[in-house]
Amino acid sequence: MINFIRKTTASDSARIAGFNKSFAGQLLSGRIGTAIKWFLAAYALNILIAVPFFLSRASGTTSAWYSFPLDDTWIHLDYVRGIVTQGCLCYNDGVWEGGATSWAWVLLLSPFYAIFHLGLGLSVVSVVKFVGLAVGAIITIFVYKLAKRITNNHRVAMIIAILVALEPTFAFHRISGMEGVLVVAAVLGITVALLNQRWWLVGFAMAVSFLARPEMALFFAVVYPVTLLLWLRTSGEGTLAAIRDLAMARYTDDPETQTQSSISTLVQGSGRLRDIAVALGLPVFVMAIWMTYNQSINGTIYPNTYLVKHDATLPTLPFGNARNLFDAAMAEWQPWLSGWKFPVVVIAYGFGSFYALNKLGAAAIPLLVSPLVILFGAAKGERFENPFIVFISRRYVDPTAPLIVFGTLLGAWAIFVPYRDHIVSRFPTVSARAVRLTPITGLVVLAIIATTFGTLGKWLQLTEDYSWNTQNIHEVDVLAGMWLKENTPEDAEILVFDAGALRYFSEREIIDVVGLNSREFMGREHVDVMFSEEPDYVAIFSVPQYEQMPHAEQLAYFEAPHNTILGFGEVGIWGMDWSSGVFADSEVFTGVQTSGEVIDMIVTTDTENEVAHDYRIEFVGYAPTTAGYVNGGDIAILDRGIAISGFEEFTIAAEAGKDLELVLRYRATLTQPAVSNVTVDGNLAATINPPVLDLEIQETSVRIPAEFINSDSVKVRIDWNMPITIFRWWSVIPQN
Repeated sequence: MINFIRKTTASDSARIAGFNKSFAGQLLSGRIGTAIKWFLAAYALNILIAVPFFLSRASGTTSAWYSFPLDDTWIHLDYVRGIVTQGCLCYNDGVWEGGATSWAWVLLLSPFYAIFHLGLGLSVVSVVKFVGLAVGAIITIFVYKLAKRITNNHRVAMIIAILVALEPTFAFHRISGMEGVLVVAAVLGITVALLNQRWWLVGFAMAVSFLARPEMALFFAVVYPVTLLLWLRTSGEGTLAAIRDLAMARYTDDPETQTQSSISTLVQGSGRLRDIAVALGLPVFVMAIWMTYNQSINGTIYPNTYLVKHDATLPTLPFGNARNLFDAAMAEWQPWLSGWKFPVVVIAYGFGSFYALNKLGAAAIPLLVSPLVILFGAAKGERFENPFIVFISRRYVDPTAPLIVFGTLLGAWAIFVPYRDHIVSRFPTVSARAVRLTPITGLVVLAIIATTFGTLGKWLQLTEDYSWNTQNIHEVDVLAGMWLKENTPEDAEILVFDAGALRYFSEREIIDVVGLNSREFMGREHVDVMFSEEPDYVAIFSVPQYEQMPHAEQLAYFEAPHNTILGFGEVGIWGMDWSSGVFADSEVFTGVQTSGEVIDMIVTTDTENEVAHDYRIEFVGYAPTTAGYVNGGDIAILDRGIAISGFEEFTIAAEAGKDLELVLRYRATLTQPAVSNVTVDGNLAATINPPVLDLEIQETSVRIPAEFINSDSVKVRIDWNMPITIFRWWSVIPQN
């Protein structure tokens, strides 16, 4: 590989007899031709590295060839198809949407989808995977160029580029169909463009990075301006100093002379200021378009992804979220940071960081800081406590892997070279072999082993995972989508749960209850969406709300017996009959038998009703809408409730001197019920011990003796000893 690439210079190719006489020969012998040949060599390397994944048969199938390891790739392709066939950034046909997490990835895939899939009929899976490998080739070239610039050694740069490409988690990512490859290419591109002073490319690479992953907007807001400022300070020919002197000229002994001198310096450096303006202005312009689009779609400047997956329970400050940050790092870096490899990698990466800063100056900042930004963004939106971290979580931090390996390998070289030069200069008679056998050289070798051969176990695991993941996605999501296309009418509405393949293969209108691809349902519970929208079909993981529905018939079921990637490992498809008349009036309780008279009712999510009853609660969780079944599952009730975990207090109608029965509609999710005290007008009057049946609405009642009822209105307080969702209270005067 090294010798092949060495032969790809323009001068070498010109020596090929007769080749330069043709137009193709003249093209390939020039600067463009050299770039093409470098790209082809890097592309071949990336394809070669992907072969173990493609050949893996751990699942007993060849699914690695015809499937993706994550359903989210199909979501990208839903938007790609929307651009190519509908002319809009849409999930459902003709409906503009904000669920495209990675604009950059979708826009990049679109022309390849149009030309190679729709035009030439190639498999869409193959097209996307080979685009990912092409971006991987660009990353390899960038790594080589930066390593060559830093080490000034062609062979070392080539070895570093190959070893970075061999990092297993990112080798997996390159053929996953996911957008992480663009993030790495953009970060490296910023540094390469800065070093070559291609300012519009600097701005373009920055714009691509945050259009590839939303968390890179933080990089743009903080790290990028600092990088440009430091670059201007160190190579701006006094521009920053001139700006400062101009501002302070009025306070000097000779303001006029100082002003003229500063202006002269600024004029000379105006080209540099213009360059910085381009580097800042281009991504600002792109981000403004991005934010404006989001605002027009969902009413905020953020994409649907952030609104749906942003975890408000995770602290914003990095140190407040330290545990999850650490878990996120270990989810990705565990192969290099376990056992003896931990100190070796940390030391080498530290040396590599200083080495890069020394050689590249401010241009090295994106390489060193972007892994932290990516980690922070991932840890804010995803929990990594689970010791069994799979690609569905790890994909967010995958882009950090090649950057960390790159820094570690640079550090190995940075440690070795000064030591070698020192030994040789001090002891001229010492042979090169003796230098190679010293402890310092051993540390360098260990650093290389830790990031390469030390990951062999990870290679074996990930090739197996790739086979199983692709098989899981195919046997559940893809086959379910195909079933929907073959067995449902073209105008069918199908309710799904954040699904890509179901939409792509069914080609039906989809109601995404998560809200990622159907913004109007964001924040609503899926059963509420189901009852309000009345879809023709439901295609979702199996839960009691669907299995017991008297108006739903299960038509198909798809399961992954050996599940390694799917959240629930299954998809059930139900046909819905909304004309069956099995729905009960939510204002009437049906699960409690009483012959009494209802004289009052509290509706917990009706503000006017709550105010009228002096309703107060402790710990408002959220106000979900849910559905459940009572009376043996033959009646469905849709109602709204509010989640609490402390006291509940209200005023409700009664009749003085008569027993009062309070009927409660609730949902509780504990496996064991808990006894709670009920006080009336400050006196302990009863206890309530509601039965618990997870996920279902239930109704129960508590009898308040007449001795506690002294007026036609009583103040009731329940000190709940369990989390509970309260829907309604009824005040009933029993007849017996």
